[in-house]
Order: sequence, then structure tokens, then C-alpha cells
Amino acid sequence: MKKVPAARFTGVLLLILSAALVAAAAQLPCKDVQSSLDSWLALIDAGKSDESWEKTAESFRAVVTKEQWRQSVKTVREPLGKTIKREVTRATYTREIGNAPKGHYVIVQLEGSFEHKPASVETVTLRLGPDGAWRVSGYFVK
Repeated sequence: MKKVPAARFTGVLLLILSAALVAAAAQLPCKDVQSSLDSWLALIDAGKSDESWEKTAESFRAVVTKEQWRQSVKTVREPLGKTIKREVTRATYTREIGNAPKGHYVIVQLEGSFEHKPASVETVTLRLGPDGAWRVSGYFVK
């Protein structure tokens, strides 16, 4: 039986562990977060800005009116066109975000492409509400 040198074995093991950590980092912490994210992004993709605003966190609606949100979606998201693909690349859990109220947050980054923007990064922040539901509290597209 041929022995594998320890250094080579360690290198292969580290490569496997690194790949597993990268894969784990791209998964959302729970099905509820994934479900909330998917359903909210579907509203945005369908051009339903009013409905998407109604599904945001109370803290979001307290600072962004429905009309302001409608205008933001019209000027920022609509020109991008149809979503071609979207993939979660990072999800980070935190209890604090800048000046936002303390709570439970998941910041999700998605890489993808749109009809008129071949490479994009969307950042969606979700906040756990007092009723146990995850709701969007921030959305940015680069």
C-alpha cells in the first residue's frame, strides 16, 4: 500500500475544508429567511413595488414612505430589466447594524445578472420581527 506524504494529505484536507466553509457561508441560516427573501425578491422582480413595501420591516416603513419606495424601484431597479440569474454568495447574522434598532438581522449578498446589467451584487437585509417573521429592512443593487 502506497503512503501519502503528510504534507500532501494536509493540503488536500485544507482544500476540502475550505470548500465546505465557502459553501456553508453561502447558505442562509434558516428556511424562514430563505422563504422571506425569495418571496420578497419575486415581488421586486414582478415590478410590484407597493406590495414589496408592505412586506418590509416596520423599521423600514417608518423611514421610507410607499411613494419614496415606488420611486426608488422605478429609477433604480426597473431599468435593470428582467432577472437572468441570482445566487446567494454570503449571508451574515448580526444583532446590530449602524443606527438601526438592535435586533436579529441577516445580511444577504447575491451575485447575479439582469437583462441590462450583466454583473450585479444585490444586498438584502432582513430583520426578525416580534411576530417571528423575517422581513426586508434594506435593499441595495450595485
